[in-house]
Amino acid sequence: MTRVNPVNLPAVLTGVLVAPDTFKGTLPATQAAEAIAQGVRKVYPNCRLDLCPLADGGEGSLLAVHPSLGGQLRRAEVLDPLGRGCPASWLQVPEQNLGVIELAEASGLLRVSDAERCPLQGTTYGTGQLLQEAIDHDCKNIILFLGGSATIDGGLGMAHAMGVKLLNAAGEQMNGPLPPKQYHSIARIDSSAVSLQWDALTIACDVNNPLIGSNGAAQIYGPQKGASSKQVRVLENALLHLSSFFPNVDPLSAGTGAAGGAGFGAKAMLGGTIVSGIETIMKLVNFQERCRNVSLVITGEGQLDSQSNAGKVCSGVASTAAANTTPTIAVVGRTAAGFESMLTENGGPLATVIELSEYTSPKMAMQQTADAIEISIEKWLRDQH
Repeated sequence: MTRVNPVNLPAVLTGVLVAPDTFKGTLPATQAAEAIAQGVRKVYPNCRLDLCPLADGGEGSLLAVHPSLGGQLRRAEVLDPLGRGCPASWLQVPEQNLGVIELAEASGLLRVSDAERCPLQGTTYGTGQLLQEAIDHDCKNIILFLGGSATIDGGLGMAHAMGVKLLNAAGEQMNGPLPPKQYHSIARIDSSAVSLQWDALTIACDVNNPLIGSNGAAQIYGPQKGASSKQVRVLENALLHLSSFFPNVDPLSAGTGAAGGAGFGAKAMLGGTIVSGIETIMKLVNFQERCRNVSLVITGEGQLDSQSNAGKVCSGVASTAAANTTPTIAVVGRTAAGFESMLTENGGPLATVIELSEYTSPKMAMQQTADAIEISIEKWLRDQH
């Protein structure tokens, strides 16, 4: 059972910053933020609420930054991970010559059913088509959010879509999209024909995994994306083969394994710079400034565990708020081993954790997540006085 610690709150909350992540599989961040706000209003009807739904660089990042950046959401017809046509969105902010692209829009797990998951076959070709769309609309600065991918192609698909040439042993050009199961046929990769018409490509990652190895893209994320143990070995060899063409980019460096190795491809073939996804998003939404004039910050996500300290929303929110001496609480669907390291009493940034099942039922937490969040926040706030 999660222990809910008391928090010293002022008698009247003058302002609350509401900054949750998606409750994966049950509730998007925007709806989670509104549910938290409703719970606060039940206890503090006159409290000023600042709703700031977030993401960590994975799925949902585009919608998280759009309200703050403004601009126009555009749609393009691109290829999904299995080469089928699908509509995908990206954001253009003309005033900043900025294009914002979320890999999951074209190449994410949302594009394939559970039965269709097959990382040996999937590619990020559609993401490359979105990048080309941004270039065609004169975007000079590109932010590419990685995460939530259905693919483990090392980012070769998106580079291929942008003009990188793949040649076999006979010197013949290989047409795309080319799935990882065919990487062994690649004898040369020629990126000289690619005209990178941007001033900067920022690769915002939600994980720090390397491309290869026991903590790499294939071995960690392959099984999650439907790969068998035999297929994981094939994928690992495909990524090793791909990395051999780019000796100047370390396949063991942090972030190269993000989104099935798309971090590596974007860096090696497209000249991008890998950065933290949550830090990028928090900067784009002016999070630090928004922290300064509130009494409390409320964040949340589906599960809080030992991985939550590694570039995830709850950790980023709480750490930033702590720097401003603003207490942060997290409302979560459930906790797992290692979450205790996030608490202030153990040196972490979170004042307390509210688990939905503590105030509602596990069934309600899963099936009526918004209602469960609202009830839990209201009850917790009343318990503080």
